[in-house]
Amino acid sequence: MELKKRKIIIVVLLALTLFVSLPVLTPYLVPGLDLKFHLYRIEGIVAGLKTGQIPVRMQPEWLSGYGYPVSIFYSDFFLYWPAFFRILHVNLQDCYKIYVITVNLLTIYLAFISFKGIFKDDTLIGVIGSVLWSTSIYRLGCEYARAGVGEYTALAFIPLFFWGGYQILYQPNKKNSWCITGVGFACLALSHLEFP
Repeated sequence: MELKKRKIIIVVLLALTLFVSLPVLTPYLVPGLDLKFHLYRIEGIVAGLKTGQIPVRMQPEWLSGYGYPVSIFYSDFFLYWPAFFRILHVNLQDCYKIYVITVNLLTIYLAFISFKGIFKDDTLIGVIGSVLWSTSIYRLGCEYARAGVGEYTALAFIPLFFWGGYQILYQPNKKNSWCITGVGFACLALSHLEFP
C-alpha cells in the first residue's frame, strides 16, 4: 500500500474514532445505566492493588469495608488500564473516558484489519466494515446508554475472532490463523464472559 493511501486511511480511522467518542469528549460523563457499578469496579481495583493484591479478587472497600469479590464474577483484565491512570491520580471520570476512547480506537482498528483480511486485502471494504461495525446502534447503545463495559469491550474483538475463523476455513495454508482466532476468543472471554 502506498504511503499516501496509508495516511488517508489513518486519518479516516482517527476521524471515525473521534466521531464515535464525541459523547465522552464533553466536560461531563454521559450517565449510562451501569456506569456507577463500573466506576466502583475501577476504584475497587485501585484499592485492591494498594493492599497488595495482584490480581485483585476482593474489592476491599465495598459493603462498608467488608469487601466484595466482584472480580470473581466479572473479568477485570481490561479495567486495569483505567485503574493504572487512577493510581497516577487522574480523575476517575477522565480514566473512564480514556478507557472508552481506547476501546473505540481498538474496535475501529480491529474491525478494519479483520474486514480487510476477510475480503482479500480490500482496503475500501475494510474502512466501510469498520465504519459500520463501530457506529452500529447496538454497540453505541452498549457503550453510552447502558455503559455495559464488558459487552462493548467484547464487541471490539468479535471481528478478529471471525477473521481467524475465516482463515482457518478458507485459507488453511496461513500460519497465523489459529493465533488470530485464539487471541480473538481469549480477549472475548477476558472482557465479557457470563454464565447462565
